[in-house]
Amino acid sequence: MSTFQNPIAHEDYEGNSPFIDLRSLAADELLRIRRDTRQSVLHDIRDRVERVGSELTGGGNYHVSITGHGLGAACATITGYFFAADTELEIHLASAVRVFTYSSAKVGCESFKDGFRHLERSGRLLHARFTNTNDLAPLLPPNMKGYCHVGLLIRLHTPNHFGRLRARQALDVTYKETPSSLDIFLRLVRCSLSLVWKSGRISEYQHRLHFAREYRIALGSSGDLRFDRKRANLKTLNDYYLLKCRFSDLSDVSCKSQPGSTNMLVFILVSCLLAFEIALVMQWVSNW
Repeated sequence: MSTFQNPIAHEDYEGNSPFIDLRSLAADELLRIRRDTRQSVLHDIRDRVERVGSELTGGGNYHVSITGHGLGAACATITGYFFAADTELEIHLASAVRVFTYSSAKVGCESFKDGFRHLERSGRLLHARFTNTNDLAPLLPPNMKGYCHVGLLIRLHTPNHFGRLRARQALDVTYKETPSSLDIFLRLVRCSLSLVWKSGRISEYQHRLHFAREYRIALGSSGDLRFDRKRANLKTLNDYYLLKCRFSDLSDVSCKSQPGSTNMLVFILVSCLLAFEIALVMQWVSNW
């Protein structure tokens, strides 16, 4: 982690801290000060956004949406946080800063999560974090590192019979995610038994998003579900934010690093499982 000044440290909210810790791989490139301009890369991006937005709207207000996949998702999350905290940029924005990320790992610490939630509650920031059910990246880094997820989580299921069944029976949208060690273990096992490198591809995310959209339309227009209570639960991302973020009890269990013995045991078990699978594959290849 790298430590940076909190841009909303002067605001009053629970968990306020003058500094926030962010993932070095993404934050250092965005927030480091360049020698030639004496400004950060993020500041240059902000100036370009303001200039292009002013040109397109003729000096009026405009909307800002930020998206990214993988490491780009971490950069998009950090950029959204600082854009939403920028009071000068807020004057020109017609709505909240919207962030859409895919296959995003954890980005910041507990203080970053608290500041992120404050910006969400105040209507300045919205974050839709899309995750494939068998993608390994969202589970990283491990909990003992002190990283936290932020935003509204939307899980995308595989476009098969089981995926349609899960989409029909449950709306897989959550705001606070504090998975247990058992849940992490089961998800890692599922990831190890599948094609992990395929699940994290942007093409796979596009495929599952298309499936979710088409199946959502089918659920809403189907005559069989016309009087089904599940049909009334089909909502937009804004509706989900109102239900799960602003009006829900957010006093969840802290995701600060807990005693790492249980988590370490989980990762040892997963490592053994992976080694066993690799041995089986190597034996099969040698015999073949």
